[in-house]
Amino acid sequence: MATPLYYTSLAGFQHTVKQLLEKDADVNSQSEVYDNALYAASHEGHKEIVQQLLEKGINVNAL
Repeated sequence: MATPLYYTSLAGFQHTVKQLLEKDADVNSQSEVYDNALYAASHEGHKEIVQQLLEKGINVNAL
């Protein structure tokens, strides 16, 4: 099941992603379509969100 962090990363809602990360959202939670928030954001070209997720310590090797 996708999380709010996944959907906001996919949609490019940078401010909301920041808020979720500040509230310790699980950056490594898995989803069905793009695997996780990092892949969703990168697929859609949301570079700022990708950077935020990387800074928060998302596992880049998780699939």
